[in-house]
Amino acid sequence: MIIEIYRHHGTWAFTDTYKGLENEPFVAGIPEIIDEFIEKFSDKNQKTHRITFSSSDFPGSHGKLTKTNPEQGGSWYKYGKKEGWLCPATLHYFPEHPEELFVRFS
Repeated sequence: MIIEIYRHHGTWAFTDTYKGLENEPFVAGIPEIIDEFIEKFSDKNQKTHRITFSSSDFPGSHGKLTKTNPEQGGSWYKYGKKEGWLCPATLHYFPEHPEELFVRFS
């Protein structure tokens, strides 16, 4: 699956009209994780970035986030020493929060 992220009201966000999501913000540590991936794997001067993501590893993935614990309909994920919360909007893409989430930034 692929989403295109952009800055909106001081954080990273995305819109997926097919899923009914508009300016859906990333919060609670996820923006810092996104910044780290962009710094390592993408052109940080771009205004938008594409994230390819899957619950299974795929060729060219840049890393994985590992689920640590659920909270308030979302789940906390760890990447290196950073941790962030993915909200219930994740369930628009998966039947439940995956144990691992593999990503690629472009």
